[in-house]
Amino acid sequence: MKRFVAALVAGLGFAASFLHAEDREPSETWRRFDGTIGKDLGITLYLSENSDFDGGAELSGAYHYHRSGLPIDLEIERVDRSEHLKAREAKWDTAKGEDIVTGLWDVTLKDKTIDGTWKSPDGKKSLPLHLDESYPKGSVPLRIIRLHFANTMQRDTQRTGYERTLSYPQVVGKGKVFERLNEALRQEVLSFFSDDDGKHRKKHKSATIADIEKQMFAPPDEAVEFDGDFNYVDTSSHEAHVVTNGDGFLTIEFAHSSYSGGAHGNFGSNYLVLDLTTGDPVELESQVVKGFEKHWIELGAAALRKSAGVGPKAPLTDAGLFEDKLELNKNWYLMPGGIGYSYDPYEIGPYAAGQITFELEWKDIAADLKPGSAFAEFASRFAMKPSAK
Repeated sequence: MKRFVAALVAGLGFAASFLHAEDREPSETWRRFDGTIGKDLGITLYLSENSDFDGGAELSGAYHYHRSGLPIDLEIERVDRSEHLKAREAKWDTAKGEDIVTGLWDVTLKDKTIDGTWKSPDGKKSLPLHLDESYPKGSVPLRIIRLHFANTMQRDTQRTGYERTLSYPQVVGKGKVFERLNEALRQEVLSFFSDDDGKHRKKHKSATIADIEKQMFAPPDEAVEFDGDFNYVDTSSHEAHVVTNGDGFLTIEFAHSSYSGGAHGNFGSNYLVLDLTTGDPVELESQVVKGFEKHWIELGAAALRKSAGVGPKAPLTDAGLFEDKLELNKNWYLMPGGIGYSYDPYEIGPYAAGQITFELEWKDIAADLKPGSAFAEFASRFAMKPSAK
């Protein structure tokens, strides 16, 4: 039986020239904006733009109010490929099984400014919106590297082979701290291609951009064998998203998805939190007091019950978990408004439940932070109470 990898040497050569043809690569940019909605509601926006080969671009983003720090996702549409943008902000309601729209944006992106209006979903309330691109002290500009590798064959409308997509950030700047930050980010990316599951951060001897590109070319652990059937393309994707970039910390979410045949694919996320003053990954235990787990588990369980629309004393199985208990995993993340936890499908609940997440606001966990710690100082910069328009 002939291995598919060996059968498509020509495809490998094409992919190599594709990856190194900088003028043909799609580019992804990440930008940070500060400004206001209304007269004095301060906000920070993270905006990503991924350009394609046809001159179009996909936009995505999230913002938070300075008073609360809780992230709000934006679905963004560019109107007729112009500077005119329309966005919908929504929050997923697990109990109702649908997105609840909380606001609408109608703005213009011009150079380094965004101007327009925020409107309530019913259109009865409208507020001016103004943002300027900004990278204040304690934040860093980022360059997003995007790679795509495909080794596939198509017959009529069916395809087989394997395909990989990867995006990851590198900090723009010079100095030892910047080097440490970029090294940590590349180490995280390399863990995606090893037996490590991306959550234990196995140290690799070399973690250069060239090392990552080399791994992109490597065949899957179980090489695809071509037997004449065109059933599916073995795919994997690792996409980076910025959760926090400011006040001395950088949090990156790496969203993963893959399909290797079967009834459905797999997906999930893991997070990397970096200290921008040292360039090192942050260990949660260095920021919290002993015994914090019990309190956070109680808060997390309450959040999951509320999200599922069940009573405060209902068993967690009614909220979609396998068992009536919750344990904190190592997959935590720092957001401006607190700490979040994310669980992949099958980790504590069925595939149908998707990723299970909960977020703990600073106002609820401030007492669990070590006095004088970086997280305690970080939390103090937020009023720790919900903002209201």
